[in-house]
Amino acid sequence: MKDFKLNFIHLCDEAIFSQDGKLSLIGIFEVVNVMALPGSLLKAFLVFNLNAFNKNLNKIDLDIVIKKADTKKELVKLPTLSPGFVNKLRESKIGVTLGLANITFQEVGRYVIEIQANKELIGSLDFEVKLLEQKKEKN
Repeated sequence: MKDFKLNFIHLCDEAIFSQDGKLSLIGIFEVVNVMALPGSLLKAFLVFNLNAFNKNLNKIDLDIVIKKADTKKELVKLPTLSPGFVNKLRESKIGVTLGLANITFQEVGRYVIEIQANKELIGSLDFEVKLLEQKKEKN
């Protein structure tokens, strides 16, 4: 049996928590539109939730990488995250909300966000970077 199961992963414009702890995601997307190349994703949130099933775990190291899908070239590698958690007898749920800012794309195409927990790939999210067409002004 695997130690982890990814329940969901989303890129969104905003992620907020209510006073009673409910998570609200606003503007879930899978396409990043840029006006020119290089182009930037100025602000977004990466939100995911996973279960840990191994009752002997006392630490989880999360590694998150954004890659160009076809070449596997790393665009961004975030520092390893080690969220605190209390390991229950059967399973533990871990929710992560990360603010992303100023990620620059040199080219259009498919990209992938990969998430590893303790060096085990637990899931990924594909998204596309598109160049918006500019309407040319008539003289």
